[in-house]
Amino acid sequence: MKTFFNYGTMNSGKTAQLLMTYHNYMEKGTQVAILTPSIDTRVEVGTIQSRSGMSENVDFVITPEIEENMSAHDLLERLYDYHPDLEVILVDEAQFLSEDFVWDLILQASQTDITILFYGLLKTFRGVMFPTSQLLIETCNSFKEIKTECFFCRQKATFNLRYEDGNPTINGENISIGDSEYKAVCFYHFYDNFKNIK
Repeated sequence: MKTFFNYGTMNSGKTAQLLMTYHNYMEKGTQVAILTPSIDTRVEVGTIQSRSGMSENVDFVITPEIEENMSAHDLLERLYDYHPDLEVILVDEAQFLSEDFVWDLILQASQTDITILFYGLLKTFRGVMFPTSQLLIETCNSFKEIKTECFFCRQKATFNLRYEDGNPTINGENISIGDSEYKAVCFYHFYDNFKNIK
C-alpha cells in the first residue's frame, strides 16, 4: 500500500489535480475509485467538479452515517464489487472525513496493494490544521503541497481567509461550504486582516 496526501489552500486546484490523476490512471487501464464526503455540496451530490469545469461521478459518497456504521473493510469490499481489480482510491476533500474513518481506511488498505491519494485543505480559516489533515501528514507515506499565490500579493498562499458580509472573520463553524466566502492568502495578509475583525 502507498498513501499520499496532496494539500493546498482554497483555489489551489486540488480537485482539478485529482481529476487529471483519475484520467491518467484510466488511460492506462488502471481501476480507480473516487470517494468524497457528503458535506461537500457545491455541486450535485455524487459528483466532483473543478473550477475549470472538469467533473466526474464518484463511486462512493461518505455520509456521517457511513463513517459511524460502516467499517473501512466493508467499504473496500463494496468497492471491489464495482472494481474487482481495484488499484487506486482517490479521496476528495479529505479534511471533512473523520479521523477514525480515515485511520481505519489506511489501516485496512495497508494489507493490500491499493494506492490511496487524499486531496484536501491543510488548515481551517482560523489558521490551524484540520484534525484529519494532521493525521494524514503524520500517517501518509508522502505528502505534497499544491501551491498557489496569495489573493493580495505574489507570495505563496498558505492560509484560507474567510469573509462574511464582505469582512474577514474568524467566527462560525470550521466546516462551512462556499468558495466565494474564502480567499487564499499568505502569512502576512492572513494576520494583517485580523486588524479588521471585530
